[in-house]
Amino acid sequence: PAPRALRDFLNRCDRLRYATGRTRTAVSFSIFNDGSRLDEIHGGGDIGIRKLDKAVKALAKLEAAAKVR
Repeated sequence: PAPRALRDFLNRCDRLRYATGRTRTAVSFSIFNDGSRLDEIHGGGDIGIRKLDKAVKALAKLEAAAKVR
């Protein structure tokens, strides 16, 4: 099972996706500059703690811009 911080991050990505109508690919590209990265992580792919921290910060900016919480 994924650590809580990773699960929370993925759930927040999904909330952003549903609230904005964007695809997972579009959200992934906005956060990682890689459209397939969220799919890889959802599929069990690894992400380092520093990369996750950077991704969480990028996601927070996207949420603020879209007024999603």
